[in-house]
Amino acid sequence: MTLLGLCLMAWALQLAGIGRVMTVIGSMNPLSIAGAALAVVAGTILGARNLYDIAELRGILGFPSFLGIFWRSWAIGISLPGQVADMFSTAWQLKRYRASHLPFIASRILADKLITVACMAATAACIPFFTGRATGASTLWALTGMLAAGLAGWLGARHLRNRLTPAASGWRFVRVILDAAGTPVPLVLRNLGVTLLKMALTGLAYWLLLRETSLVAPSYLATTTIAHGAGLVAYVPVSFNGLGTVEVSAMALFALIGLRGQSVLGVYLVLRGLTITIAWLPSLFWPNHAPRAHDDEARPVG
Repeated sequence: MTLLGLCLMAWALQLAGIGRVMTVIGSMNPLSIAGAALAVVAGTILGARNLYDIAELRGILGFPSFLGIFWRSWAIGISLPGQVADMFSTAWQLKRYRASHLPFIASRILADKLITVACMAATAACIPFFTGRATGASTLWALTGMLAAGLAGWLGARHLRNRLTPAASGWRFVRVILDAAGTPVPLVLRNLGVTLLKMALTGLAYWLLLRETSLVAPSYLATTTIAHGAGLVAYVPVSFNGLGTVEVSAMALFALIGLRGQSVLGVYLVLRGLTITIAWLPSLFWPNHAPRAHDDEARPVG
């Protein structure tokens, strides 16, 4: 997997021109890089709070302690294939605080991830509109179809959860999926709103750098839409956090709105390095000694 990602990255650099990419990187305004870093940090904190709330962890540990867990899981997640390692890492770290409620917590972690993927997929569906390949009406129909399919799947899973027999409850993985669908609607809507805000901050990070490195200044909405569409590729576990695959996809998609490959690749390399640094440096020094909450001392979950 590492080899495939490195080969794709090497091909992208050869395609864009290493010299031109380095020129783009060297021309970036430090203030814009700092702004992108702040957007990444703010989005990560929002993501942590979003998961903390939907998993109803208030009675288990405080948010500052959970933020350390989330940050470490994020660092691990962006260093492994796919985008699901953070889920397992978060659940494993929370096991020491309330092992008896781990299935419940795992279902809420899954719900948070599914909401994120759904938002990214809906955003990706808007790419043809922002690149002039589709009309607003056809895009609206596509989004309506996705919404209808998503609602049908969600309601079907909630119905099946209520009819699950005790014998079937031994299928732990299936139970976790069905329990994820059973997340209360107010929590789902709150998570959805914060997820969209977090995605907006991610788009801001890309836009701050792309607007000054490209001959054609991209719009913020087009940048955010394409960035998240390319980011979906990272969920395919063929390279570490989409190394190479995301960059190649982004170059192809941003070319549809007139952005040069060297500009896109330069921005993606800077943001990848920035994200890895922001994720790992605090994780290495973040204290991991939050007090445990005993089952008889914390309020029930769920």
